[in-house]
Amino acid sequence: MDFHVQSAAAPGADATPALSPLRRPMVQLGLLVLACTIAAFARIALGPVQETMRLSLGWSDNQFALLQGAASALPLGIAVIPLGLFIDRHSRVRFIIVCAIINLLATLGSATTNFWLLLCLRALLGVTAPAIVIATILLIADYFPAERRGRANMVMSVSYLAGFSAVYAMGGWLVVQIGGPESWRWTLVCLGVGVAVPTLALALLREPA
Repeated sequence: MDFHVQSAAAPGADATPALSPLRRPMVQLGLLVLACTIAAFARIALGPVQETMRLSLGWSDNQFALLQGAASALPLGIAVIPLGLFIDRHSRVRFIIVCAIINLLATLGSATTNFWLLLCLRALLGVTAPAIVIATILLIADYFPAERRGRANMVMSVSYLAGFSAVYAMGGWLVVQIGGPESWRWTLVCLGVGVAVPTLALALLREPA
């Protein structure tokens, strides 16, 4: 796909000023796609290990319904307006990086056997993962002109769905390969470690001019 940035230039000035490699829109779009992928990956990480976890810990279906439903949805519903105000008024790049770090730590921490701690971690993921997507959409609007934002946003949306698919594929494979009643725990640890490297790459994100 052909994405370009339109920039206003003063009379007599070069209409296409040189951008540093990191500030090129396609490079930044790639990093934003990565941010959305790992956000989705972290948010759904409990899915592929849920049944193994239930059998190992003896938790009820109602407890898992709370972890997978209300724990994610209710905090986001409460925080969505304050989050929007915060994103409008502060650095979106720093916000994405902080949320990605929280996602990483929450994914690693999900290997706990404490239900209430896991509930809190799921609530954090329920807020920070969608918040990354919101901030990403706003950055795309800054980096691309109106006639090309649709394509950029479509790439971002596909990456979010790819994160969902990837975590089920990897999580299911790891549970089978590790085996045993504790396989869910080591699977979550491996998934968290897998998120660490792409999270570090988000340090290359740059604020648009």
